[in-house]
Amino acid sequence: SHQLHHRAFRRAIRNFRYFFPMGSSARDSLVDVYGVPRDRCFVTLAPQDTARWQPSERPLGHSPFRLLFVTNDFQRKRGSLLLECYSRFLAETCKLTIVSNDRAVGDIVLPQGTTWLRGKSKEELLEVYQQSDLFVFPTRQDYMPQVVAEALSTGLPVMTTPVGDIPDLVRHRENGW
Repeated sequence: SHQLHHRAFRRAIRNFRYFFPMGSSARDSLVDVYGVPRDRCFVTLAPQDTARWQPSERPLGHSPFRLLFVTNDFQRKRGSLLLECYSRFLAETCKLTIVSNDRAVGDIVLPQGTTWLRGKSKEELLEVYQQSDLFVFPTRQDYMPQVVAEALSTGLPVMTTPVGDIPDLVRHRENGW
């Protein structure tokens, strides 16, 4: 079935002038596998409604420093690693907010200073991003995470792992680490 799809897609690409892949790896696949000219590919990343998702004033030097982690796949996004690091190194100086509908979070004893939020609307989630100081996302596998794009669109710096197309979104030492 892959070969049938592959051949059909190769024929179909001749009918398109421009391609808008979401991420550089998708663009590279179009170029390397399907022969699409690179100058016909425009990487779109993870578009946000910037009329709604905007930065807010964040006072500098306040205490405690507010960390944010948003996921609905706690284990794959390495939530356990984040909790371990938070407990060992950050709990005395930071507060951690976890926004997740993943039931696995409910089975974990959260360290002191950690708040678990669930069932948040997009508007409520926007406020949580805007009230945080750093978005942490230690994922081990991801392609183009929407939550990283949301954090960045609110002006929130991001600390994450350089997997998938995350480096397309997070430019090291410019808008995150």
